[in-house]
Amino acid sequence: MLEEQSGVKGVGEKARDASFEEAAADVSHKGRERRTRWYVAYTERCGEARAITNLHRQGFAVFCPWTRKTVRHARKTKTIRAPLFPSYLFVELDPAQDRWRAINGTRGISHLITNGDVPAPVPAGVVEAIMSRCNDAGIVSWKPMLQVGQTVRVSQGSFVDFIGTLEHLSPEGRVRILVELMGRSVAIRMHGEDLEPH
Repeated sequence: MLEEQSGVKGVGEKARDASFEEAAADVSHKGRERRTRWYVAYTERCGEARAITNLHRQGFAVFCPWTRKTVRHARKTKTIRAPLFPSYLFVELDPAQDRWRAINGTRGISHLITNGDVPAPVPAGVVEAIMSRCNDAGIVSWKPMLQVGQTVRVSQGSFVDFIGTLEHLSPEGRVRILVELMGRSVAIRMHGEDLEPH
């Protein structure tokens, strides 16, 4: 009673006022249509998988395009799945409605790329164009970009890093390329996903 007369708010009243403001903000956002865009998050080193899992748990849509990469170790080669853009993920959100600052505190994430104090959106259509080139496993396929006569690089397998000319591209995705090997042109047949434009 003394608090009311003196004009000073008690702890209970401050809590009620804060919860009233949050409820009012929720009501104002519920009437609005969500306007989501894609944004870029910078991950910790080799933290893409952990970041994806933790962002999904928070309800964010995440896209990480993958590529196949051949690694050599102890005279052996193996093909692994690796991020197309190492240490970067795309996160879909509406900064006006989503708690986007929580992304910065997510395990596996270093920070969200911002422009000043607000997240910097990816230009419209860029992420969608990358998505359209991905197969069911999320691996980017270069096949739609390949044309007969084009110079290509072998991106995986026994002939990794060989440069050649695309001679034939079948509807099933098999290709034949010509490479220089021991002073003469040799035709190599492989799957189109093993190539990328050079």
